[in-house]
Amino acid sequence: MAANRKEQIAEYLYHQKKRVSSSELSLALSIPRRSLIRYVQDLNASVKGLINADNTGYLLDESRYADYLRNRDEEQDRIKRIINTLVFSKADIDFYDLSSSLYISETTLSSDLKKAKNILSKYSLQLGTSKGNIRIDGSERNKRQLIKSYIYGEISDGSISLSNMSEFFPGLDIESIKKAILDTTTEFGLYIDDFTLFSIILHVVVKIERNIYDSEILNSPISSHQKSELFYRVSESFCRKLEHLISFSFTDAEVYELGLLLSANLHNLDKEKESMEYLSEDIYNLSKRILSYIKEYYDLELDYESFGQSFSLHLKNLISRLENGIRVQNPLKDELKRMYPFIYEISFDILNSFVSGYGSISDDEIAYIVLHIAAQIDRNEALTNKLRCTLISPDFYSLDKKLLGRLKTEFENTIYINNVFSSFDALDTLNDSEDLVISTQQIPEEYLDRSIKVSILLPKDDVDRLDRFIETRIRAKMFDQFAKHLVQYIRKDHFMTIDAEMGYEEAIRFASRQLINEGYVYEGYAEECIERELISSTNFKDIAIPHPPVANAERTAVYVLANSKSFLWTNTNRVRTVMLLAIKKEDILEFKSLFDFLSYYISSSDLYNLFSDLNSCEELIERMSALSKKQ
Repeated sequence: MAANRKEQIAEYLYHQKKRVSSSELSLALSIPRRSLIRYVQDLNASVKGLINADNTGYLLDESRYADYLRNRDEEQDRIKRIINTLVFSKADIDFYDLSSSLYISETTLSSDLKKAKNILSKYSLQLGTSKGNIRIDGSERNKRQLIKSYIYGEISDGSISLSNMSEFFPGLDIESIKKAILDTTTEFGLYIDDFTLFSIILHVVVKIERNIYDSEILNSPISSHQKSELFYRVSESFCRKLEHLISFSFTDAEVYELGLLLSANLHNLDKEKESMEYLSEDIYNLSKRILSYIKEYYDLELDYESFGQSFSLHLKNLISRLENGIRVQNPLKDELKRMYPFIYEISFDILNSFVSGYGSISDDEIAYIVLHIAAQIDRNEALTNKLRCTLISPDFYSLDKKLLGRLKTEFENTIYINNVFSSFDALDTLNDSEDLVISTQQIPEEYLDRSIKVSILLPKDDVDRLDRFIETRIRAKMFDQFAKHLVQYIRKDHFMTIDAEMGYEEAIRFASRQLINEGYVYEGYAEECIERELISSTNFKDIAIPHPPVANAERTAVYVLANSKSFLWTNTNRVRTVMLLAIKKEDILEFKSLFDFLSYYISSSDLYNLFSDLNSCEELIERMSALSKKQ
């Protein structure tokens, strides 16, 4: 926790760009002043002169901030190496030997071990010491979970791939294990994607590396019915191939567990056989109900032939995992939540509405559903941020057809070209429905704000100019829509400024009570929002948008709590502004602009203080308007 506190202090001071009094810093980060002094001393010990401290407060030296970040990252990498060394060791490790192997002092190692304890505690593991030796104490299942989490944490920055996994498991032939998986899937006419392939290899090598503890994990009998399942037969064939490669035997229970993991993303290459032979009628009907629900409430039509079949397979495997207590990890979950916040809400909604009865649903499982839906999303303009575009170009030796092809290729992710006209006169029939006009002709003055002129040959300079112009138009459209809905749904008496630390439960209950009293939502609304936060937090950077799992308010409204100081939300996340959403089901699509904005906001470094010191909804809208015009 202390390490997080120090990071919060440094980050807060960096973004303030001014001297901050000790009382302000203490209140903003909920850190007692005595602890604050100690943390600042530790920070200055890590990077000399990082924070100037005097009677008036604290000022961070921006020129030294990069050194601080580098030192912090080095420390984090070192702690990972310590945990990695201990968890893979089959015997206790001598304290002095570990210090020597890491080329660090004994004092530094002692400090790092204290931080490692905090990480281990998240997996119900402890750091054990005896006679100068160190080890990790705890159940084998928790140790395996730690190993997988550690390795998955390295995927996002490209540190680990199939090609270099052998560096982590030097005693195993990774290529042969990979070949055994691919040979098995081919044998059964199945397809496996690269990510699933990685997951299976990781599962297998962790199990093999730690086989001396196998009896702790699986010893339950497997029924003949379970053995008849396709995924069990696939897993059994794969395990037998492995047994020829390595000195290791799999029990029936281990084969079954691996089969459940294998089934997560296996696809039959024979689509007609796959549809009903592998899927029960219950799963098929469940999938149909979910697709109908998505169409009715989100105006998103997903064809069963192109989407529903693979989605049904995923549902089958998801339910099997939930019923058997099998947890999967998705290293992209945080990125997917940032990239597709509205699709994340759809995914959360359908899992909570249709699947939660089978077991506890994690962020990882929600993220897999996001992947399924996001893969189809470009087919549905209503849920994308693509601009409706018209091309103005005369038919000059058919060069406009080449231009049209180039535009579709270069900007397929950002524009829909709905019309091609030879002159601007035709635009009058569209009633200003187009977001963007691309023209090879001179642009009339009345169209200048949403039009751009390019050469019919579209040279690189024009591609770059057009890319910047499209980004500006998308941002303006996004901000304008967000501001429009804020005006529509936030009344003046639904905006309140506060200047006090409050927990997320207190904030949610306070805002909910105001809306309950006015008939917008029902009794129990706050508890549903709190329950949702415990499953998957709704904070984005320094704003939180709490709401229940299902949109079922009596009337649509937004209640805003704007705090002059950031306060602790869930875990270690801090927010400045809370927007409690009360959404009537019929209005849910109108809130897409809010989620689109959040996706943009959390990825933009120049928006850090957007929610700082807000005094009214009008002030927020003014800031939004200024940003929408920013070039």
